[in-house]
Amino acid sequence: DKLRDRHSNLHVLQLDGTDYKSFDGFAKQVADIVGDRGLDTLINNAGIAIASKLDAVTADDMVTSFKVNSVAPLMLTKALLPVLKKSGATKRKTTVANISSLGGCITNIHMAKDTLGMVYPYFTSKAALDMITKCLSVDLAAYGINAVAVHPGHVKTDMGGPTGALTVETSADVLITGANRGIGLGLVTALLTKPNGGPKHVIATTRQTTNPALDELRDRHSNLHVLQLDGTDYKSFDGFAKQV
Repeated sequence: DKLRDRHSNLHVLQLDGTDYKSFDGFAKQVADIVGDRGLDTLINNAGIAIASKLDAVTADDMVTSFKVNSVAPLMLTKALLPVLKKSGATKRKTTVANISSLGGCITNIHMAKDTLGMVYPYFTSKAALDMITKCLSVDLAAYGINAVAVHPGHVKTDMGGPTGALTVETSADVLITGANRGIGLGLVTALLTKPNGGPKHVIATTRQTTNPALDELRDRHSNLHVLQLDGTDYKSFDGFAKQV
């Protein structure tokens, strides 16, 4: 509410992620807000972590986790498809981002176990979310909509607990191409001047070997890395990726 009082472009809506029947009404509220422009980005972040291990897990634990962590993001995306398609039709990089977890990665199961313990409801529901995201990426591509799963790391939050290796402020590293001027430079500046210090690493690219504005920012912010990149020199991309 305090943020809404300070920012007129913030709209706070009530949503129960397990009340699927309310999703169409919620989608209408969103449509009334965004209008003909459509919805550019949907971040499905709501989730729960029921930490039941093999000797204690129940059917209710499993079903509840799947309802919130897997089914809700899918059904909400479905309900919001009309406004997402409006944005996609304008070629504006429309994206559905589902917040997943290391625990949902089958190939990293031993690492996840070492970090969180073998918690069945959370791991399996996040693995299902990853597959849902992959299916969405195939189905939505025709409408100009990207679908991605994002694993932010083990972050210190109410749900993640106090043992996380990252804070909310430092859980994301950011790479911005074309950061020597205009919107790119503005994004870099905004990230670096956040009150909390911004992301752990901000990587900015420029075609020139030096850029006065970026060099000045780098002198003041140790988390800024300025790399040279020519977007048409594709052969250099592997070397650039190694630098990153």
